[in-house]
Amino acid sequence: MPNQPSKPNQPGQPREPDLHFDIDALFDHMVNNLEHRLENEKEWSFTFRDEDLEKLSRIGEALSDEFDVHLQEEVETYDGDRVFMGPPLLAVIIVASLLPDEVKTLAARFAALAADESLVYEGVGVCDPIDMDELMEWLDLDAARSRLRAFTDSGLAPGEDLPFVFLVEPEHRAGAKALAAAFAAAGFDDTEIAEEGDATAVFVQFPGRNDEALLKSVYARVERVALAKKADLVGVQFFDDDDDGVYDDDDEDDLDSEDGGEDEKE
Repeated sequence: MPNQPSKPNQPGQPREPDLHFDIDALFDHMVNNLEHRLENEKEWSFTFRDEDLEKLSRIGEALSDEFDVHLQEEVETYDGDRVFMGPPLLAVIIVASLLPDEVKTLAARFAALAADESLVYEGVGVCDPIDMDELMEWLDLDAARSRLRAFTDSGLAPGEDLPFVFLVEPEHRAGAKALAAAFAAAGFDDTEIAEEGDATAVFVQFPGRNDEALLKSVYARVERVALAKKADLVGVQFFDDDDDGVYDDDDEDDLDSEDGGEDEKE
């Protein structure tokens, strides 16, 4: 399937450059519209599609000695109002401060690889790299929605499973069990109480997905329960409690945990 370097416009209108393939137009947009400075690092992704997952896996393995590669077995794809699961996707990820000529060189290399292997080359995408220290901070709703967009820009498919975990601090330590029970009664049947010294927190797990509307809805539900119990919703993260680093710093390593309430639903 040939890739078109620009988008078709209405007759009589100038052709609008496709920023996935027109590197000069991409940098012009970044510098003039997004205030990008060439010395700043960006996360660059070069993507390929093919129905043959094994072939993509083989190519990804060959590239993995040189680049960070991400392979997705199926990707939620949008075509107008139609949503369907598209073919497997391979993304080559480079975090660096690249100049236009360097991006052009990489793009030419990957386009040639796609031609040699009969892959669909989808061009280059770019976004801000995620700071790992910042990644572990508890997020308010606006920051959390921005994080989902960053995940999507980095290759996470819309609608893909993504656990939500909320950190809620009760007004008093003695109120932690009642707070956890209130969450269970509101339909959150995966809660955990964690204690360290005089500090107590309730972690509320939810089997979320990469969906801003769902995040907004669940965040509001958690916030309502917290307010009703005079507790403080510290924020949300996108990992479950089995993932390393979720409760970094002083949250998890030294905390004693216990179940948080009965599994009652509305």
